[in-house]
Amino acid sequence: MINKKILTLVSLLLVSFLLAGCWIFPINKAPEITSEPITTATVGVEYTYDVEAIDPDGDTLTYTLTTSPRDMEIDEYTGLITWTPKLLGNYAVTVVVSDEEFSVTQDFTIVVSAAPSDDATLKSLTVSVGTLVPGFASDTYLYDVELPYGTTEAPVVAAITTDFNATIAPIIQVSIPIYPGTEIAEVVVTAEDGVTELIYKVIFSVAAKVPILIIVRMHTITVDEPTDIEIEIVANDDVGTKVNGYFTLPMGNYEIYCEKWEVTLEPGTRYKVGTDEGYKLENTTLIFDATFYSVETYLMTLEVRTVVGDKELCSKDIEVVVKAASDAPIL
Repeated sequence: MINKKILTLVSLLLVSFLLAGCWIFPINKAPEITSEPITTATVGVEYTYDVEAIDPDGDTLTYTLTTSPRDMEIDEYTGLITWTPKLLGNYAVTVVVSDEEFSVTQDFTIVVSAAPSDDATLKSLTVSVGTLVPGFASDTYLYDVELPYGTTEAPVVAAITTDFNATIAPIIQVSIPIYPGTEIAEVVVTAEDGVTELIYKVIFSVAAKVPILIIVRMHTITVDEPTDIEIEIVANDDVGTKVNGYFTLPMGNYEIYCEKWEVTLEPGTRYKVGTDEGYKLENTTLIFDATFYSVETYLMTLEVRTVVGDKELCSKDIEVVVKAASDAPIL
């Protein structure tokens, strides 16, 4: 009896397949993963990958991990993977999606790299002319540079980053002469992360001119006694300038001879020391042999003037006090 029932059931199934081309009972199909895995991650930054899958039969799917790094988690019902890597390296992952009868896997490897550096500091900052004040330090962002008076070479600012992967924007250099608003050179550094930025500033100025200095040295001058008058000229920032010297002498009873110029200066004259081409100014010392024949005070003037434009660079009033022999100190 049972065999007849089985035989009848098999016959019905066979007839239904021949007539309809399919079985009367549905056949379950395996799920399919449709998403592509994310295979890169960064140390300290949360990694997420939402596994997407479909089931042809509309069955409820579940998601699990059979291979994964420590602390990686997957939501059983949504397939969302979350993980915060702590170390560099390559990590194997296997995801399993199941409809309770059939399952499908996805294998991939996550490559974990270091986070981009946020170091935007400099390890070197230099100028071609002048000196940074204060001296360079990576955590100091403002500097002053005083250029020597008469500088004709435009200073060049150069910099090197601490981190090789940091970048420096093109530096807008200053020009000569320096005008207000154009005296600052900025070095803009962007870290590897593309976000962190530091700006180093160099403020340039030009030193004030140090003028010619005239120094007069003389001992107590006694009437009728020969004496030396020493005049030292310190060129300072006017060194090399083409100049002539002028001595203006008062009227009086005296004799003054300059060995360097090989000339006797006549009282009551303005004597020119120089030529049409002039002399290149340099540090020099002049010795004047003088004898005064009357007791009185004389006021002489020494001028230094440029050949081009006849501009006065410096002048010095020299007061000569001539004492009687009885007034001279006993040495």
